[in-house]
Amino acid sequence: MNKVFSFFYFSVCLLIASPSQGQDYKTDSLEQELAKATIAEVRAELFLELSEKLVYHQPDKSLEYTNEALKVINENKLDYLMPIALNRAGRAYWSLGDLTKSLQYFDSSLVISKQKNEPLIEAHNYAGIGVVYAVAGDKISSIEFYKKALEVFEKEQVNDRIVAMYNNIGRSYNALGQYDSAHYFLDSGLSLIDGNTIHYKANLLFNKAEVFSNQLLYKETKELLEESMNLALQVGDKRIIIRSCQTLAEVELQNGDIKKSLEEARTAWDMARLTGAKELIWFAGNTLAKSLGANGQFKEAHKLFSLSSLYHDSIVDIRVKNKLTLYKYEKEKNELALLIKKSELNDMKLKAHQNYILTLLVAAIMLTIIILIYFKKNIAQRRYNERLSDYNYKLEMQKEEIVEKAEKLDKLNSFKNKNFAILSHDIKNPLMELTCLLNLLEEQDISIQELEELLPEINGRLKNLNHVVDNHLIWAKSQFRDMKSNPTCFNLNELIADQLELLQQTLDEKEISVVSSVSEGLQIYADINHVKIVIRNLLTNAIKFTQRKGTIKLLAEEQSKKVVISVRDNGVGIAEKVIDSLFVKETVSTEGTENEKGSGIGLILCKEIIELNNGKIWVDQVDLGSKFCISLPRTNMALSLN
Repeated sequence: MNKVFSFFYFSVCLLIASPSQGQDYKTDSLEQELAKATIAEVRAELFLELSEKLVYHQPDKSLEYTNEALKVINENKLDYLMPIALNRAGRAYWSLGDLTKSLQYFDSSLVISKQKNEPLIEAHNYAGIGVVYAVAGDKISSIEFYKKALEVFEKEQVNDRIVAMYNNIGRSYNALGQYDSAHYFLDSGLSLIDGNTIHYKANLLFNKAEVFSNQLLYKETKELLEESMNLALQVGDKRIIIRSCQTLAEVELQNGDIKKSLEEARTAWDMARLTGAKELIWFAGNTLAKSLGANGQFKEAHKLFSLSSLYHDSIVDIRVKNKLTLYKYEKEKNELALLIKKSELNDMKLKAHQNYILTLLVAAIMLTIIILIYFKKNIAQRRYNERLSDYNYKLEMQKEEIVEKAEKLDKLNSFKNKNFAILSHDIKNPLMELTCLLNLLEEQDISIQELEELLPEINGRLKNLNHVVDNHLIWAKSQFRDMKSNPTCFNLNELIADQLELLQQTLDEKEISVVSSVSEGLQIYADINHVKIVIRNLLTNAIKFTQRKGTIKLLAEEQSKKVVISVRDNGVGIAEKVIDSLFVKETVSTEGTENEKGSGIGLILCKEIIELNNGKIWVDQVDLGSKFCISLPRTNMALSLN
């Protein structure tokens, strides 16, 4: 045990006594580059890098390099480097203990980094301000700024800075006695440790051990201290080594092992004196004095306590000075902000007053000009307005007459187009077939027996044609007088049966079967002739686009205030891109499965008719074929309207 302890102590003393050769090598290398550099931008960047390397070890030299960088930046207008240089100055002044200037430079850098949208520099300034507040004893404010920095670092995914902020926040919460919060942030930092942040682990472990020590959990404290000490020795963290030894001595003293407490305390004391750091010397000296007193060595304990108290008094003086400095800075900052606000307010009032006077002056001039112009042109304008009024009246009368004639012409033209299209669609083909049959009979190319066999078919076609003509005449009459709906209650099943009978010959020719699931007593409230036209059109289209031996299904579903009628076939279906254009004008006719022709306006007429009867028409997507649906009011809705 003594051999291991002696080796550990010897290694630590060598570490403290010897300078950082790697650091000196990097600094020398940078200084050599600086001596050769001639480009202003390169020189400024090298000055800033040297400042960063020396900020903890030689803060005076670090500040000197920062000032040189600021000089080059100002002379050569390297504005993008300004927020970085100001941040470096803030860190150098912090390291020198001048908190007022440190805050001034951090604040200046923060303002510029926000203006230039440099989030990482902004976060470094938040972190720097947090450190200043922590040193001054204002832990609550330090946490506020650390968290602002943490938010940016997390957003930018800068892992080593995230770990550092977790560590700083944890330490501040520990100082406030909020141990759960301290554990949370320190554990969060430990969970992010990787190869690039391993040097933070000893620090995090020591700070967590301090939290356990404050909670009087000495077993957990001792375990973490031993682990942090080993890691600190590996990475060369002198402060953590000394503080771990000192805190471990306190733990051993609480556990009653005075011998071990003395060993750890003496190690911490010897190492602390080599560093020259007042805070470390006071911590180590105070702990060693308590251990000596517990061992009965009161004289030595008193002597050591008196010596370490000198360092403690110096530290207290510094802390008081820091708090006073921070208070003075905050006061001056608030007073300056108040003065700026008052100045801005006065400027605004002065500018508003000037604008008011200028507005009045301009308004007076404009008013004078307007009055002069008005009196000059008033008589001529009055005469012109009288002539213009007469002319506009005549034009308005002519316009009304033209509009009225145009509306009448549009109605007549629309009637002509729709009527001709319907006649072509519904009458032409049946007439041509009958004409051909009569020609065959006239030329005796068909026998009497064959004619007798065809008579039922001829009779059916004539009935269908007669019905079509009647419907067209009724519709044409309505169109000419503006088509109106004459709704009545009627049996939907009977209407569908009539239309199927009219189309039976066409169904038989293509061997298409029809399945109707319409209730026998189902009634709707609409114009019966309009509904006939729609049903016939939908059935005709279904037949047209259904393959031979296909199936057409009719279904009527009663809902609360309407009846939904659907006509579904298992034919060729409708392309999705075509569906949106089915019910608009300029629809192009499509040939059926056996090259049947159509006018292309059937669905347009159906839409007009259905909407005239307070209904809707649409197409539902199905896997096979197509499905057209219409909705019309139920009988009880008509009664409620009455």
